[in-house]
Amino acid sequence: MKIPLIVIAVAGAALSQTAWGAAKPINLVPNTANPSPDYFCTWNIQGYYSSYADHAAQLDAVQESQLFGKGANQDWLGQYPKVKHDLIFLMDEGWDLPKEDVTVVPGRFPSYATGSQPERFKALSDAIKGRGWRGLGLWMRADVKTPDFWTERFQWSNSSGVLYWKVDYGDREGDEQWRHELTDLGRKLAPGLTLETAKAPHSIAWADTYRTYDVDGIVAIPQTLARVVGELQYKAAPPAKGLINCEDEMYMGAALGCCYGVMRHGFTGNLPSGRQDFVFPPVTRNLKLRLDEVTRAVRWHRIAPAFAVGANPTLTSKENFTDNWHFLKDESWEVSEGNERTMSAPATVARGLPLPTISLASGTVKPYVIASRNPNGAVSVATLGRTLSHGAEDRQWITGENADVSLEVGANTGPIGIFGRYHTLTLVFDKSMRGRKILAQDLAGDTAKDITRQVRITDKQIVIPGELIDRVGLSAATPGDKSEPGLVLVVR
Repeated sequence: MKIPLIVIAVAGAALSQTAWGAAKPINLVPNTANPSPDYFCTWNIQGYYSSYADHAAQLDAVQESQLFGKGANQDWLGQYPKVKHDLIFLMDEGWDLPKEDVTVVPGRFPSYATGSQPERFKALSDAIKGRGWRGLGLWMRADVKTPDFWTERFQWSNSSGVLYWKVDYGDREGDEQWRHELTDLGRKLAPGLTLETAKAPHSIAWADTYRTYDVDGIVAIPQTLARVVGELQYKAAPPAKGLINCEDEMYMGAALGCCYGVMRHGFTGNLPSGRQDFVFPPVTRNLKLRLDEVTRAVRWHRIAPAFAVGANPTLTSKENFTDNWHFLKDESWEVSEGNERTMSAPATVARGLPLPTISLASGTVKPYVIASRNPNGAVSVATLGRTLSHGAEDRQWITGENADVSLEVGANTGPIGIFGRYHTLTLVFDKSMRGRKILAQDLAGDTAKDITRQVRITDKQIVIPGELIDRVGLSAATPGDKSEPGLVLVVR
């Protein structure tokens, strides 16, 4: 049961005074560029376009016509119009086929096939930036090549403005020394390039970014959270950026200071072949109907960028939650129909803050709750839903709507990002909040609202009803989008 709202008057948009005395709306989301190396990855849009017919078809989907064309399931560069200037457009495996020698292939990109390879890269990179993206990223195979080979490719990337290399699987995928040497070479020859590592967990201590790697969509929350917690045991030493990339778990990344490798895309419904999209099945979260979560999480990074492992202490609860799912037909890319998968992760995780506490207003299932204090002072907190099933007939997706969450924010010096669903969220400060003004704004929107009279302030605590979080945090929602709320709150 929802607690009653304490409302004296309905507050409108927050206003400030211009030099001429006229009121103007306040926008809590800055227009400055997102500094985190976040990207949109084409792998699953390749799969959708090719109906995941086979691996070769998925690789072959990376073509100029798909990126720039206007036909069915083309115009990949048209994804995420509100935040694409904050995102690197990363072409995944297949972009440099048939030879896979890290070159712009004329057969795939005919409009960019003239001139030297550096000139081709620059023309393609400029064209992608011209469509509004932050820049170009490239998939790289972790294979043995000569030093001259990698030196030349780094020089090409540096001169053409390529921003990111996703160094993935291959003969050297788990070879930490090889990955370290490649990263060191890249720092010398292409200082503006971010190199991603994977498959070697300790590498985050010296790497730019470490990707937690592929997961199944339905049980991705505990699977990814457990991997993130595993990386948080390390400490990055300069010149390492030491950033965790938690891929498509947007609110997890926003609340724990990770960067994103966005995988969901806007091509909804069944695959072109008519088969159900088994990578993004229309059950539990139905991620392809949650594109606003990407917008909100990316815009939060303008306020609170991803930060390095070891930048502040990490706490994890002794209690673990265990999720499971009984899979029906076409609900997974790796689990067959009729099988189950079970995954566990800590119930609560915090970076630079005390662990949040959870109680339930009703029901028996608590959500995961995670939080962090950014080095710049911003605080973020999220509830993450649970997948629980008892055979094929009893399968549930359970959010935090019945959870009463309390978080000690202490001497908070920055904005507070709130993600997910709650019954109530209590923010506990180290000084009285009486007489303060509370502003809040959907991270997908551009106008703050004064919610002071809609929250409960009791000395050092601000209690925010979950229905207020829903109302404000979804106020700029795209029609038909099923995302959970995400908002920024400021105490003045």
